[in-house]
Amino acid sequence: MYADDIILTAPSVGLLQKLLHKCEQELCWLGMSVNVKKSCCLRVGPRCDVACANITTSGGEQSP
Repeated sequence: MYADDIILTAPSVGLLQKLLHKCEQELCWLGMSVNVKKSCCLRVGPRCDVACANITTSGGEQSP
């Protein structure tokens, strides 16, 4: 089974971090994981040009 595209949306970077960790827990239960080399974070809205804080997996990896 392949989960080719998953979109996580959240109103803040902090909530996105929590959502990612919850998603990772569920994926782990299914024997799957997040590939950080193929992941990215995108900010939408009036602050789209402001850099986001780094989002980190529960294993400490960050997407490039």
